[in-house]
Amino acid sequence: MNKQIFYKRLLHEWTQKWNTIRSIVDWTIALYFVIPALVFAGMYQSSLWHTPPDWVTYIPLPIACTLLFVLTSFGSVRSFLEPGDSLFLIQHPHFLRSIIVRGMWYTFCKVCLLHVIIFAYTLPIFVKGYNLNIFQVLILLLFHIFMSYIQMFLNRYWAVRIQKKWEQKLLHLTSWGIMVLVFSTGVFLLTQFAYVIFLYGPLLGFFLQVCIRHKLHYQRFFLQEAEQERREALRWTSTVLIGAGHVQKPVQSKKPWIFPRSKRLWKTDKKTLRIAELFLKQYFRTDTNRQFYFLVTGYSSAAFYMAPWWLCMIVIVFVLFAIFKQSGEQWKLFTDKLLLRLYCPNGELLLMVEPRISIFLPALLFYGIIALGIFHIWAGIAAGCLAAGVVIRYVFIP
Repeated sequence: MNKQIFYKRLLHEWTQKWNTIRSIVDWTIALYFVIPALVFAGMYQSSLWHTPPDWVTYIPLPIACTLLFVLTSFGSVRSFLEPGDSLFLIQHPHFLRSIIVRGMWYTFCKVCLLHVIIFAYTLPIFVKGYNLNIFQVLILLLFHIFMSYIQMFLNRYWAVRIQKKWEQKLLHLTSWGIMVLVFSTGVFLLTQFAYVIFLYGPLLGFFLQVCIRHKLHYQRFFLQEAEQERREALRWTSTVLIGAGHVQKPVQSKKPWIFPRSKRLWKTDKKTLRIAELFLKQYFRTDTNRQFYFLVTGYSSAAFYMAPWWLCMIVIVFVLFAIFKQSGEQWKLFTDKLLLRLYCPNGELLLMVEPRISIFLPALLFYGIIALGIFHIWAGIAAGCLAAGVVIRYVFIP
């Protein structure tokens, strides 16, 4: 019975994920975007065996592996519990424990599959760029898998056991800092001294056993665990929808933490620039818009380091086009405001170009800083610090 319950819930979740993907990726997107992206990715992976990327010369292996660890350790270990189990299955604890164990195995298999795919794709970088042998790559793969799995246990532990938000954030940051330090040190030692695996192996096994024991003691925090399961099941769907630009109607708080006092960005009274400033502020005050914007610009910035210049330009053009299309829906909502129509006629609003183009400014500034950092690392760092100071001054400080 417990096996049937688990597989039924897993099938229901993957059916929802598949329906979400089908609602976004139709045959035209698959033909003109997904398939060419896979072809370019295969061509680029084969070219890495001949010419490794330039960034391997100035980015040490522990830092590169730590960035990969941070990107792959979000999420938490699944338990597949539901609030209704407190009525029907709470009298059969062995059923619930079996479902939780299967959820932990499911998460572990998913982590293993993700890391195997990533390491198989980046194998030329490890072998040709960092001069590692296959045995060292396998050790790093196992180390990545178990460290990411332990971090996912910690993510769920703090979310379930700690109720106050500021305590959760503090403990999350502390655990992340400790894990990043341990991970980077472990990568350095494992690549230099292979016998260190006999020290890290028992330690990882001990911490993993402790995490599993705490995971199975769910009775006191059953409802919190079920609530986190609901959020975790919806997190993937919301991330995919936001990444595809399908955002809901903007809902803004009365006291926004971005542009709190609405400082003037441009010291001018030109009507088009004033409307462009208002549109920028409304766009970035909405959580879903910010998530989409930072998601596409952040992930596309990897093309500067991992792809040739012509492919990088194609990626940037596609990202700017996606931002332009996604902001079009927000522009329609923005132009429907009655006070704005009193200030500016509707026909004049529709002909304005500056508000739509101004949405590109943060992305172009971000890409420019990254490109400057590739040519001269210290100039890029200085430009990044200067841009961060300006953003803090005008965006966050009242």
